[in-house]
Amino acid sequence: MIKVDKKEVYRYLGYRKNQTISNATIDQMIDGCIDKMQQVAVPRYSYKLLPLSVSNEIITIGEMQIKSQNLCRNLQNCDHVYLMAATIGMGVDRLIKRANLTDIPAAAIYQAIGAAMVEAVVDDVNEEIRTIEAAKGRYTHPRYSPGYGDCDLSTQKPFLSYFSNDQLGITLTDSYLMIPSKSVTAFIGVSDQPWLSNASPCDTCTQTDCRMRKESV
Repeated sequence: MIKVDKKEVYRYLGYRKNQTISNATIDQMIDGCIDKMQQVAVPRYSYKLLPLSVSNEIITIGEMQIKSQNLCRNLQNCDHVYLMAATIGMGVDRLIKRANLTDIPAAAIYQAIGAAMVEAVVDDVNEEIRTIEAAKGRYTHPRYSPGYGDCDLSTQKPFLSYFSNDQLGITLTDSYLMIPSKSVTAFIGVSDQPWLSNASPCDTCTQTDCRMRKESV
């Protein structure tokens, strides 16, 4: 069963700390929707460790070449990088699709829960990778996903070519969006040096108007 942080669900619903007040009715709806989502969510994930090189802001990872200043900064001092992909399955998409036809408020809640669920899965995978590298005396950098900053979403295509469809069941639309929709891909750099900043990636992201921007504590 996937752990669900209700604070994250509220964040994805657009609630803001010290600005938006929840109520008992919404809270009960969220609890009921979480129960239904837990019944259909099927978490799957995989990751691969590949050598990495950077030259003139061109990042080479295996057969991939990516031009991105933001990703270069994230991978500074790294010599290897994990490609990580995770999903919670098509059952979640089907539940959201049905709710969109019959219960729009529930559909919005399902969307928020799905986002929180897949992030929880990715957090666990991230910790698994961190533990593997820590045992080698190595350090991991914060994960960074295609489509953020100046890392083009089209990077999804060569990225996912490293994983068979049988592993994850993730496919891409013509516009490089993932199916199932509640799926995440990310780069996780590995270095001999600790990450120099303990700030949230949102604090260094240039997309300051993002509705999903995490607030600093």
